[in-house]
Amino acid sequence: LLDPHYRTREGFSTLVEKDFLSFGHPFHTRCGHGEGKNEQGGDEGQLSPIFIQFLDCIFQLVNQFPDYFEFNARYLLLLSEHIYSCRFGTLLCDSEREREVVAGIRQRTYCMWEYLDSIPDLINPVFDRATSEKAGDLLMPL
Repeated sequence: LLDPHYRTREGFSTLVEKDFLSFGHPFHTRCGHGEGKNEQGGDEGQLSPIFIQFLDCIFQLVNQFPDYFEFNARYLLLLSEHIYSCRFGTLLCDSEREREVVAGIRQRTYCMWEYLDSIPDLINPVFDRATSEKAGDLLMPL
């Protein structure tokens, strides 16, 4: 998030697509999508809220530097809710290959980013692109 572009909605979605989805973050394994607690073959040791922790870090930055982010805390909250809702295919499966080839997710589900972009209440009214870009590479703590 040092680059001001990633503090915009378009940039943040690019960041998540690049650093989590393209690199193969195992959303299915970490979130336990569709796995019952007592089902055979499930490895409870792999459940881990890594992406939720990432969103919490971003949430803290948005609260500390509201002028520098195009999206607000509600945007992050909705994103965190839809990790477990499985309503959108964007954050399902363990790899890009599973999403595209095995499950055909893109053809069968809606895109979460398009949904989030369609809600005007998720835009931060105090966002100032000029201030965000002028801040440079370092967001100094208050």
